[in-house]
Amino acid sequence: MTVFSEPVADIAGADDTTMFVFYRESLSENAAGNGIATSNRVRIKPVDGVLTTPPLEPGPAKVEWNGKKYDVVIPDSPTPVRLWPQIQNYNPPPKATVYAVTLDDATDTVIASNVSDAESDTRAALDATYATHANLARNPDLLIVGTVTRNGNGAATSAPVVWPDGSPGTYTATTLSTAFPGAVDAYTITYGSPVTRTYTQPAVTRNAAGAATAVPAIVVS
Repeated sequence: MTVFSEPVADIAGADDTTMFVFYRESLSENAAGNGIATSNRVRIKPVDGVLTTPPLEPGPAKVEWNGKKYDVVIPDSPTPVRLWPQIQNYNPPPKATVYAVTLDDATDTVIASNVSDAESDTRAALDATYATHANLARNPDLLIVGTVTRNGNGAATSAPVVWPDGSPGTYTATTLSTAFPGAVDAYTITYGSPVTRTYTQPAVTRNAAGAATAVPAIVVS
């Protein structure tokens, strides 16, 4: 179970008490695997400029604020976490408006109109989704929901994951550090069942202290 705790203020810095609503779109098994998590809405109003939720079930969820809906994945954390990083990680920024511009030679008037291209929009949406997923794959803790298998050194070797759209997957460590037992140098995270995509983190390079000094880009296959 996880508590969200987040200061909330408007652009002028004044406390904002607009209601936040947390819910799941459908019934699902709870994180403990011994019951059902319902889709009832949980409404929380910030108090004194701070949003503090009751303990929430880990897993995919929706957050509604002022009529706008956002996808999040509630992590399993023993300490309170911020809500904004979850919203930022699972919701791509709004697309920029594209215009076709024509200049009238006689009047020097610029005429602008929105350009609609269904194929381009679809490609852009897919690119945004892949980019968002690749960013999430950088931090497996944001996706892991369920039991984590660890080796004798404490390194996380495998775990189930749930993507923002509810699709399942699996985290698997592929290279464990020999110089720094307990550290994972490379891993994969799959998407879908059956698997439709795999996000691979190639092996990182570490310095003498064990800190990563070179982290290759996530590879999508």
